[in-house]
Amino acid sequence: MNCYLYILLQDINVFESESNEKMETIEDLFPVDCRCFMLANPHYGCSGKVLEVDMKQGRVRVQLTVPPEPDIASISKNHHVSHKKVLVFSLSYHSILCR
Repeated sequence: MNCYLYILLQDINVFESESNEKMETIEDLFPVDCRCFMLANPHYGCSGKVLEVDMKQGRVRVQLTVPPEPDIASISKNHHVSHKKVLVFSLSYHSILCR
């Protein structure tokens, strides 16, 4: 089961070039130390920082900040216990109606 969390960020600083400069190289597009975001699995949506650009291989090396996965064990346990209680109540209610 996949559960995705979507958030809305407001007041983000965005740089838009006012000139008609065209990006000529990958280094122009991803300068070292610029902020980037992963738009593929794994770690979709994680932010990162450009570490280096390898023009020979056409690769950009980034360092991603990957938050830890949430611990949902207690939620899962509570759901299982609640499901059992509902099942027991349902069976006892059904047996009362059938009398």
